[in-house]
Amino acid sequence: MRKRITSRQEILENCQDLVSEKGLNALDIRTVAAACHVSVGSIYNHFESKDDLVYGVLNHAWGKIFDLADSSQDKPTSFLDYLEWLFSSLAQKKAEGAEFFNLYSLGLAYKNPQLGRDLFARHTGPLKEDLKKAWEEDGKFGKFYEKKESDKKIDFLFTSLIGALLTESISKEDFMALASKYIEIVQ
Repeated sequence: MRKRITSRQEILENCQDLVSEKGLNALDIRTVAAACHVSVGSIYNHFESKDDLVYGVLNHAWGKIFDLADSSQDKPTSFLDYLEWLFSSLAQKKAEGAEFFNLYSLGLAYKNPQLGRDLFARHTGPLKEDLKKAWEEDGKFGKFYEKKESDKKIDFLFTSLIGALLTESISKEDFMALASKYIEIVQ
């Protein structure tokens, strides 16, 4: 028999396992309670509603996927090298938790789209900031644009990177070739 799960953290970890095994539809209070070997009331002690549970699971999973702090010592300093490192690092994290990476759209389409956007931005914001820093510090083009214009370019490249990873429609090499061409065109 599995151990009783009683903490919020343990519930979230168990929910990730449930989604991996049975899909997102398994995230209802009764199923989670049964999987955790606790009462329905125990789940409600940690989550106000199913919606709170769903967003809690997405927040937890996205935190694991988009936290690249453990790889920070390997970050390159040139912009294109950093962009390639970011693509590789996120591709690896996606491989470890693909179902949650792909649930990006759920967070934006579920009952509170603004909350989904805010949660996603909380986890991807530091990555975008590091990308902006690499852009600004790269002597090739960092000083040629107003901050507002370079922010738009970074947003475009970051969104394109996330889209490429979500759809698996392009290899890292092809993405980098497109990013290089884009940078060449906008300079």
